[in-house]
Amino acid sequence: MKFKLFLSLFLCLVLSTAFAQHKKFKFIDELCEYEGTYDSKKYTEQQLKDTYNLYYGESWLLSAADYRHRSKPTEQVLTELKTEYQTKRAKLKGFQLVKNPVFISFRDSLVLSMDQEYLAKSALVKALKDPKALLEYKAPDSCAINYTKPLVEGGEALMKAYEVLTKHQMKNNGDPQRLYNKYLSNIQSSQKYEAAFNEVIIYGWWNCVNHFIPRPTYDTRFSENYHKLFIKVDTLDCDEP
Repeated sequence: MKFKLFLSLFLCLVLSTAFAQHKKFKFIDELCEYEGTYDSKKYTEQQLKDTYNLYYGESWLLSAADYRHRSKPTEQVLTELKTEYQTKRAKLKGFQLVKNPVFISFRDSLVLSMDQEYLAKSALVKALKDPKALLEYKAPDSCAINYTKPLVEGGEALMKAYEVLTKHQMKNNGDPQRLYNKYLSNIQSSQKYEAAFNEVIIYGWWNCVNHFIPRPTYDTRFSENYHKLFIKVDTLDCDEP
């Protein structure tokens, strides 16, 4: 009798301890809201939050460099860009991630991408004032030959690059005549070199450089591995697809 009582008490203690370390964590993705049950002995709530925010949280792209307009002084834009870069990078590096190769690799990819984006955008912003600043950035050969060189040289080399760029854009645009009319208007303007520079540096140089910046892959591996952190995941609500 005493043994049965002891066994019952022991089982109750084991079960209560097990349930005590099982905690709930709510999270959402593009379509649904979930509530996951996790083992608090394996992961902390902060680890789950940081790992979630790494993938589903804020955008890690740098938005401070308003390189399409010259409404702000160059130094102000560069300061804002540097502040945003340093803040976001520190946040990424400070995340307490669940130790999983998929999560760690994703963060490393984000940091590398952000580093390259910062260098490229810094060069672009400086180049709006001094085109030679583009030489500070080691652009891929195709970008350097087609865009960096004529942007730095200016004059007829720049105008030729603008012509080639426009013809290329027209092949992939739903309204090529509009692009061509804009091109004709720009090259007939008294500010034709400035207009050509603005078009080539944004739609030529930047688009080319941005294409080569390594970006993390957003696929199902992250979400699948994240869901596996939980003992069970209940779907609370979903939007219509």
